[in-house]
Amino acid sequence: HSHEFSCICISDELMGIDLEKLKEKTLKIAPRFMEVKHLEGLSVFEQRRYNFDKAIFYNEESLAIATELDDKYLISINLVNLGNIYFGKEDFDNACKMFNESLSILREYEYKSNLIAILPLIGKTLEKKGEYEKAIAHHKESILLGRENGNEYFLATNFCGLGVAYFGLNVYETSLRYFSFLKSMTDGKYDPIGIK
Repeated sequence: HSHEFSCICISDELMGIDLEKLKEKTLKIAPRFMEVKHLEGLSVFEQRRYNFDKAIFYNEESLAIATELDDKYLISINLVNLGNIYFGKEDFDNACKMFNESLSILREYEYKSNLIAILPLIGKTLEKKGEYEKAIAHHKESILLGRENGNEYFLATNFCGLGVAYFGLNVYETSLRYFSFLKSMTDGKYDPIGIK
């Protein structure tokens, strides 16, 4: 037998795994995860119908279950969903609150891809509140983290946000620069050299 396959012969008992307990735990929590997903779906459905209060109700139920399960990832997702609902209601203070609660979890547990995604949401919400400097900081952090992690999926969102924020600050030349970056991306002529 080769050394690399020798671990296959180790019994579950020696590895410290009680398969029956693992199976029991899985069967106990799996329905709760399914309930979370069902409630999230109902929330999205109601949000798309502009029934924001129902959407909030379903999402808060989902968040309660995620909290009961102590699943930090699910909690952070539910907080983002609530933030999006509040944003749709134009309740930007509560949207920011939900997004920032999620951001804290994402930072603590280093969920990088979600962190890259939530920063532009916070930036967009801060723009709506007229807090342009803070918005700029969030968009730039998202760009930086995206580059560090090979994820530039949110570049267009961030360029648009930076254009809006600088426009809000009456810094029109910089605003135009970011909107030009955005246009070059849609034209297929994007060159990231010199973007700060």
